[in-house]
Amino acid sequence: MPGSMSHGAIATSPASPAESLPHTLLRNSEYKGERPLFALTHARLEQVRFLPGESALKHSRDIQVQHCEFDCRYPLWHSTEVQILDCRFEADVRAAVWYSNDVVMRNCLVHAPKMFRRVSGLWLQDCRFTDAAETMWNCDTLTPIRAEVKGADYLGMNSSE
Repeated sequence: MPGSMSHGAIATSPASPAESLPHTLLRNSEYKGERPLFALTHARLEQVRFLPGESALKHSRDIQVQHCEFDCRYPLWHSTEVQILDCRFEADVRAAVWYSNDVVMRNCLVHAPKMFRRVSGLWLQDCRFTDAAETMWNCDTLTPIRAEVKGADYLGMNSSE
């Protein structure tokens, strides 16, 4: 796959009771370029930096990203079963989570506009959006809990709860 990466620790962790497949752990790594982790499945990413590029985790499934920094465009398009915990999305990210399903986002700081589009099963808790322009459009089953939103024009347009 195109792109470059520097490897941190890579290991497998025991599967959760509901999941029989082991999860790959990617820790203290940097990724850049086009689609460096395309179609990643059953993985946990900790303290990973996504540098300029596009579609870093496109078509991913059953992933958890924690304490990660995003500075790339379109990182989570067409993804399913995603947990985004304690992460930061920089202003240049744009259109981070589109066409995705079952997304949980907790304790995140988002400086990027157009964060969510056509997401089904979006659950937000304790997130701060400093530029929420065109955010949460055409989303189904949207559950925001204690979200701080600034710069929001047409927040949640055509979305349902």
